[in-house]
Parts: sequence; C-alpha cells; structure tokens
Amino acid sequence: MTIDELNKTDKLKNIQLKKRFMENPENIVEHKHPEKIKIIMVDDDPAFLKLLSHNIKKLYPSSDAHIFGNPVDALNFYSDNYRDIDIVIVDMLMPNMNGLELSREIKNINKNERIILMTAYSLDTMIKEKGAEAVEFFLSKTQMDPSLKNFPLLLDFYVKKILWIKDNQNKFQKAQKELHEHHKVLEQKNAAFRELLRHIELEKKEIIDNVKNNVENLLLPLLAKIEAKEKSSQYIKLLNKNLQSLTSSFGSKITEKETRLTPRELEICNMIKNGLLSKEIADLLNLTHRTLETHRTNIRKKFGLTQKKVNLTSFLKSI
Repeated sequence: MTIDELNKTDKLKNIQLKKRFMENPENIVEHKHPEKIKIIMVDDDPAFLKLLSHNIKKLYPSSDAHIFGNPVDALNFYSDNYRDIDIVIVDMLMPNMNGLELSREIKNINKNERIILMTAYSLDTMIKEKGAEAVEFFLSKTQMDPSLKNFPLLLDFYVKKILWIKDNQNKFQKAQKELHEHHKVLEQKNAAFRELLRHIELEKKEIIDNVKNNVENLLLPLLAKIEAKEKSSQYIKLLNKNLQSLTSSFGSKITEKETRLTPRELEICNMIKNGLLSKEIADLLNLTHRTLETHRTNIRKKFGLTQKKVNLTSFLKSI
C-alpha cells in the first residue's frame, strides 16, 4: 500500500469515527478513574479531538487536559511544561509536522517521555517508518470496533501502562538518590574512621616514643646507679615511680632539642618531679647545695621560667 493510500485510509477512518461518536457520544465509556493526571493531546482534526477529550474526561474526571490542533504549538507548550506532563497523545497525520516527527522532538526534550501515537496505519507499517523508535505505544484506529466501546479500554490500557512505567521510573530515581545519599554517608563514616585510625597510629607512635625516651633518659641511668650500689634504696624508689609512668610524655618533653638539658639536669628533673627534696637530691648525686641550686637555675632558664613565679616541681609534674 502506498503512502497516498495510507493517508486516504487514515482520513476515512477519522470520518467514520467522528460519525459514530456524534451519533452516540454517551455510550463511549461507563467506568471512571480518580487519577489526577496532566495530558497533552495533539490532532489537527477538531472533531476527533472532541472525541478524544470526551473519553479522557470520562476516564479521568480530574485530569488536566491540554488540547492542540497545531503540533508546533504543542511542542512549545511541552518544552515549557514537560516536568508536569504525565501523558502525551498525538495523531500521525498533521500539517507541518507528523506524529513521528513530533514524538522525536519531544524525546529530544525528555528522553524518558512515553508517547501514544494514534494512527489508521497498521502496526507493521508504522514500525518500519523513520522515527518509529520515538513512540512506545501505537493506538491503531483499525482496532476499534464500530460501536467505539473498546476505544476507551484501549486508551485506558496505554495510559495506565505509561503511568505505571513513570511511577516505577520515579521510584527507581528515588531509590538511586537514596542509595547515593547512603553511599555519601558511608564515605563520610569511612573518612572519619580513617582519621580515627590515623590518630590511633599517631598516639601509638607517641606512646612508643615516650616509653623509649623514659627508658633511655630516666630508667637506664637509675639502673646504672643501682648496679653501682650507690644508695640503692632511693634509686629503687625512683625506678618504681618511673615505671608507673612509663608511657607518660615526661621523658620525651624534657629531652626536646629546644631545652638542651644535660644528662645531669635530666637526672635532677626526674628527681624533682618525683618529689625528692634538694638535700636528698644532693646526697644521691654527691653534689653540694650550691651546685644543685646552680643546676636548678639553669633548668628554670632552659624551660623559660626565669623571673616567673612558677614552682619548678609543679611545672615538671605538669609536663
């Protein structure tokens, strides 16, 4: 069949539909649905648009229908309002732009749109036409019985199918968004966990460094004194106290490069911090009182405590 013959068939079918509708417009549909939907209908035949609009209102009384006789006007409207449109119904044969061309332009605006195209052509003929891939549903006028009773049923089937597809698309998009947000939260938690691990590693290193410094700078000198059997009981008491604070930062802080304490000054600091009096320190280290005071003055100077009313014992305990 040639295109001219198909055009004549389409026009003849429209005339027959209009005649049947005008003869008995009220028996088209008997059931209603409450869906609030927004519909675009495009057909250059005013009488068929009236038929279509009648069926839409009967099927969906609360629907918001926008009727166009010019496909260009319909396309402009769709471009401005496509986010709010639920259903698009277009006729095949129209001036300036046929139904397939209009469908293709609509898909360029919104690739997820689902379109019903009405035609008198057979399905086999339509799917061979250029641009047929832009249409998901073909409503063939040749499928309608003479009484038009099945017309609303066919239309309702396609409309419900499209609404179901769009609803599932929206659910999928919502699920994708929720999944993205969940992934984002997990990434934030992972980042926080990695930061926590980093801090744990730093603290672990700090503890190891503290132990190392306490052993090297505080415990080993005491053990050396004990081995030399010089006043062992006092050194054992000091050793016991240092073991109890093995992980403290005291050994690390008093050996920082900025302080530049001598080994003797380190010994004195350790003893002061652990509560030994000046006389006890002097006896243990075989120092005169004046020499010990010189050491204390140098220690205060190196810690920046000169001319400050800060007790050296309290300061060392706070480190």
